[in-house]
Amino acid sequence: MAKTLDFNKVKKKYFNITLNDDDQTKLQLMTPLKKQVQELNHLLPDNTANPTDEDLATLYELAAGLMSRNKQGFKIEASLLEDILDYEDLCIFFDAYTDFLVEVSSAKN
Repeated sequence: MAKTLDFNKVKKKYFNITLNDDDQTKLQLMTPLKKQVQELNHLLPDNTANPTDEDLATLYELAAGLMSRNKQGFKIEASLLEDILDYEDLCIFFDAYTDFLVEVSSAKN
């Protein structure tokens, strides 16, 4: 008899982060949706070496969208990230997040 796959019972992996805001907000980030994966593939790493103002705005928006996919249900705004994350922090986030995605995609199901 074939096994049943119930997506409500699938154990998900989360990327745990703590923001450097006043509350030191802790988030458990989920894996991205299709549109976010496409944006990641389009933006990284090409536009991170010498970003324009438009590139930076797009990177902060993408980071906010990725961080908003969290288990806690918090909405993260790009304006918050612009206030608390400098460019180096933003690069560190994307490096760590992409490492998380590689780990998830190479894990045995």
